[in-house]
Amino acid sequence: SSLVTEDMKYPIDSEYPGYCLIINQKSFYKEWSESKKHLVPDAPLEEREGTEKDVQSLKYTFSVCGLEIAERHNLTDEQMLEAIHKAVDEAKSYSTLFVCILSHGIEGEVYGCNCISVKIDIIKNIMC
Repeated sequence: SSLVTEDMKYPIDSEYPGYCLIINQKSFYKEWSESKKHLVPDAPLEEREGTEKDVQSLKYTFSVCGLEIAERHNLTDEQMLEAIHKAVDEAKSYSTLFVCILSHGIEGEVYGCNCISVKIDIIKNIMC
């Protein structure tokens, strides 16, 4: 018997199979604005060497599946959220949406290039 039942499936339009946003955080700087500098971690975030190879692998994988790919680099916390909102809007005519965030993080959070973290729950709420 199959582990996947019919109620677990949904149709994917072969003409518009999906949209993939790849956010690649390679370089980081400390946010110095008064309103946010208290959110910056004490230890500096190192540059993420080799992340370009990960981006290329993701682009290949999703393009083979026929997805449209948008790639963004070194976004602040606010820019990440804006990019995800835009991806959700762009993906409305597609069957699926993938958001890949390559960054440093701590449990339940990912960092913008300004060393300000974004909670994964906020990202999930935008997407859902």
